[in-house]
Amino acid sequence: HTVIMEDKVIWLVHSRDVWIQALSKGSAGNFQGLAVGGAFLGNRTLVVAKDTAFTLRASLDGVDILTDAVDEYIEPGVIESYRSETWNATLHNEDVLRVRTQIQFSVGPWPERFMEKPVGGLLLFKLPGSVEVTVTGVDWMSVVVTMPQQPGGQGGYCGDFDGEPHNDFEPRGLSFHKPVGSHLEAVEASQVLFGPEWLAHQPSHGVDASQLDPEVVVQQCHPTLKATAEERCRQVTDVRLRGDCVFDVCATGLISAAEGILSAEILEEKVNARGIPLFRGSGRCLDSVGERYSALNTSLTTLEECKDVLRSLALTWGVVGAQTHRGSACQILAQNGTDPTHVKIRGGWGPRAELSGQGSGTVSDTDGDESWACWQLV
Repeated sequence: HTVIMEDKVIWLVHSRDVWIQALSKGSAGNFQGLAVGGAFLGNRTLVVAKDTAFTLRASLDGVDILTDAVDEYIEPGVIESYRSETWNATLHNEDVLRVRTQIQFSVGPWPERFMEKPVGGLLLFKLPGSVEVTVTGVDWMSVVVTMPQQPGGQGGYCGDFDGEPHNDFEPRGLSFHKPVGSHLEAVEASQVLFGPEWLAHQPSHGVDASQLDPEVVVQQCHPTLKATAEERCRQVTDVRLRGDCVFDVCATGLISAAEGILSAEILEEKVNARGIPLFRGSGRCLDSVGERYSALNTSLTTLEECKDVLRSLALTWGVVGAQTHRGSACQILAQNGTDPTHVKIRGGWGPRAELSGQGSGTVSDTDGDESWACWQLV
């Protein structure tokens, strides 16, 4: 996760044929716009930008498209685009909901940005070369780009796509990373895809580059403000989120900034009717203090069966996820002190697993055991 606290145009993807840029505005680095161009699009330019606090505006070569709440615009061989008010499982790519973010945000879990009726609507662009862009107006803008590797390589803040995600960044502390790679500087003026109308109202001053390093922000935080932040954020049970909470207050100077993290944790702990299993990583699931959950055996033997049952338990109090072991059955995970076995599931329930723990709250980590896989229910 990279935070841009400057006023600039940056490369998300730079390759021989595909150019994708983001417009960051203000000292808070608000995601104001996305521009797509390059040879793969016939050197035409698609721009999607936050027009007002509640609306998104899309244009192709400066001409507005998708102007109605429910709309479509298609040019064969160039663009297939749709605007809708809600998520459509037959149209939209479910991989968008599976994106794993490094930190939690004040708007809640990542899928929340695309489900229900997101601010600004839900815009989908299917472009040549299997490039697909999904956009909502939540949290200024939320964007997911899916695309194949590009001939000749690529750079930008989306990484080099060499199959090794860990060489795209250097950990810098808390939940933030320093990006590593090519084309991370501001886009040269001659290559900017955004028109003058989107650039004209950019704030003229950014912040000192040292603020990009969360460790420096916290170290230089005024003692009184830092003490207040730590006191306010003590209510956050997740250790990682607690650090993010202190950073938010120190970076903005506003005690109210802690409310975002507090809200995010509350949202994560609510029983969620969407029932989306999100892969958290290899290993048994752990809570915020490294405790295992109460694990209940089942007779399910395939991953798809396990995920289906997990979805069916979305409204069952205490269920937080599932874990599967290579060559053995699926285990449903519940918070300490809860018992979901009153709900009938396919194949029935088995006994409580021997290595169960006293875990509570949202799934926060895994123990790294490669023979296990952890799935969180969101």
